[in-house]
Amino acid sequence: EQYTSIDLQRVKLDLRDYGVDLQGQIAFSQAWPLELKGTWQVAGPGLNGNVHAQGDLDELALSLNLVAPAEATLQGQITDVLNDLHWQATAKTGHLQLRDMQVAVPVDGDLTVVEASGTTGSYRATLAAHVHYQGYPPMQAEAKILADDYTGLTVEYLAVHHEAARLTTRGTIHWSNGFSWQAELEGKQLDPSLFAKKWPGNIHGLIQTQGKLGALGTSLAVHINSLGGELVGFPLTGSGSMTLDRHGLQFDDLQLHAGSAQAQLDGRIAKDNSLDLIIRAGSDNLSTFFPEYAGRIHLHGTATGQQENPGINLVLKGSDLDVAGYTLSKLQADLAADLVLAEKASSMKINKLHLLLGQNKEDKQDMSLDATGQVGWGEKLSWQATLHGEQIDPGIFFPEWAGNITTDITSQGQKK
Repeated sequence: EQYTSIDLQRVKLDLRDYGVDLQGQIAFSQAWPLELKGTWQVAGPGLNGNVHAQGDLDELALSLNLVAPAEATLQGQITDVLNDLHWQATAKTGHLQLRDMQVAVPVDGDLTVVEASGTTGSYRATLAAHVHYQGYPPMQAEAKILADDYTGLTVEYLAVHHEAARLTTRGTIHWSNGFSWQAELEGKQLDPSLFAKKWPGNIHGLIQTQGKLGALGTSLAVHINSLGGELVGFPLTGSGSMTLDRHGLQFDDLQLHAGSAQAQLDGRIAKDNSLDLIIRAGSDNLSTFFPEYAGRIHLHGTATGQQENPGINLVLKGSDLDVAGYTLSKLQADLAADLVLAEKASSMKINKLHLLLGQNKEDKQDMSLDATGQVGWGEKLSWQATLHGEQIDPGIFFPEWAGNITTDITSQGQKK
């Protein structure tokens, strides 16, 4: 007797993380016509749904439905399974939340696979999505990816936008012989007030990055090709680069300017446990970015030595300051200290602290304070200090206690 087909009453496979339950029919003729339907599940993220396949080995139609934790439908087709397999598919989800898939990120939205196709060795896809991160405006995203093999892919574009603001990534990713990438990130009409309401702006820029993660270590390079536009109504510019390699982390003239405000970082944090950093920051008008403050302030600082025991030098200069209701015509601070950084307890030895404070009064001389000592923190706070002050006027903080005090103080103690 010759059999022409087989009826599958039930084929059930239960593994630790996956499961499938199918029934259907397969014919033993020509290209093996078949029809299968049933259910599937993936235990880890709690996915389950239905599957339906109909056709033959020359052309097979596939329908895959996701039932939980969110609704999704995939429609696809596979052709010439035995000789030159090709596939194509489209898909669309309903509204879903990543938390429902056991991903602890407060993001919800939907995803559409506009088109996707490939072979056993290559693929391409065009995607679109609506994304909402809790507490921020909803975003739209589109992407087009392609790959000539399964060792990497090319991102022709990955764009995220809200109204006129647009952020686009282009580049390549490879995961053979380690994980590596080369990409550029371009922004147009970016408005920081979407995330920080007090800082409206219109920013554009182009950043290039490349790197590798592998058995021989990690490398990373980031370069600001261009950064411009405006922030809080003032011109914005930025430049510089950052490099991570087997020698350590290097900052090369990394700077940001917005109006009179600026920040700049240079130096290195080396693998031999040393560091040599220079930081400059300041503004001629604090109220530009911090409306509750007023005045001019500038900082210059260095950190050199070993990473767990660096030497710190800071110079701070300010004028016409109004901070938390206190006004100063002058602020000058000069600090030289040594830090000891440890997991459970850290300390700072103050080799020199010289402080000058000026009041907005013609008959008042500048107050001065000099201090040396040591401060420790961790499980408890401890201190040992020697202070010398001249022309100290408590009225700067308590108007009813105006005075002129010269003092020498030695103090030590601890507090849990």
